[in-house]
Amino acid sequence: MGFHRGFVTGRLAVYLLAAAPAFATGITYTCDPSLSSAVCNTLNTTIAGLYSSTFTNANASIYIQPGPVGLASSLQFYTNIDYTDYADKLIASESDADDITAVASLGGDKTNPVNGSDGVAITSALAAILGLANAADSLGTTTAGSFCTSPGAGACYNGVITYSNLANTFYFRSGDQLNGTYDFYTAVEHETDEILGTSSCIVGIDGTQETSVNCLNGFGNNPPVGVSAADLFRYTTARARSYLNSANGSPAWFSIDGGTTAIANYHNSPDGPDYGDWDSAALRVQNAFGTMSVNGIDITNDGGSEIRVLDAVGYTVVVAPEPGTAGLAAFSFLGAGWLKRRSSRKKSAKCAGSEDRSRIASASRRGHWCPQAGIQFRLFLRDKK
Repeated sequence: MGFHRGFVTGRLAVYLLAAAPAFATGITYTCDPSLSSAVCNTLNTTIAGLYSSTFTNANASIYIQPGPVGLASSLQFYTNIDYTDYADKLIASESDADDITAVASLGGDKTNPVNGSDGVAITSALAAILGLANAADSLGTTTAGSFCTSPGAGACYNGVITYSNLANTFYFRSGDQLNGTYDFYTAVEHETDEILGTSSCIVGIDGTQETSVNCLNGFGNNPPVGVSAADLFRYTTARARSYLNSANGSPAWFSIDGGTTAIANYHNSPDGPDYGDWDSAALRVQNAFGTMSVNGIDITNDGGSEIRVLDAVGYTVVVAPEPGTAGLAAFSFLGAGWLKRRSSRKKSAKCAGSEDRSRIASASRRGHWCPQAGIQFRLFLRDKK
């Protein structure tokens, strides 16, 4: 349950963030004074709007600040809960066809399908929307990394994002983009997704994979080890799950139908980037190596892989009417009205004739987002010039 300060040297790191109080609505970014009001406004309107228009219950209170990190980083608290408790909440929150498919892929047993003795390590944001906040002893964090008990109130946040303070690292979607820079808003979305629950409990650096300290935080009767919610949908072939024993560079992908359909391939090597990030086969928000020199990549226009992960782990997607549904509904309504009036006339004609907060969840900083080859060391070496 200790506070682990992880891997921040020699690599571009992205740390895990998150958490949402039960009383929060939507994503709220509180910005350090050094961040321009225009950028902060874009975060709280355009970027937050992506989540509120996509999910009915994606909530998080986030502080964002510059600092001496690689590309971006984040900080949050995790807690392990019993697998059965989590699975029961998933079943109760089913709201679309993907939810039903995802829950069915878990097999219906009362034990964790990845590792029978393990629990599920969940973010406080996810705990809140599933009604597990008390079970998870969900805690927030201060900007200094200390835990706090009322995320969203005062200086207690669900998570803290730190972005690189090096010059010429980010592009803010205004004017021409410098070659070699990264879209600031895409980086923030990457962190926000992890706040909500897309990360893995696998970490790997220098060729060795192991369970993250985030997920070794059992207390009381809670499981001492957990897999992340997203790890429950990680496969290497159809009906064959991928976890620590296959986190060695072999293929792994996110799937909601038992591995038959690969929605997106994971970065699955013990070389620093987060195991919950995608490979670089396509331009996506959650890519392990970022999207250098490209801008405008959002969760709503990159193929939707991040959205489907968050949907599978427990968030509720806003379901838009199918094309033609509104027109059909209107036609049905008018038709029903006509039949009702016709029926009324006939009828008239007829009638005329007749927990405990003292227990502290584990917190850690995890390095996992490395920019594309050739830029990761440029950003660090720049300080030495």
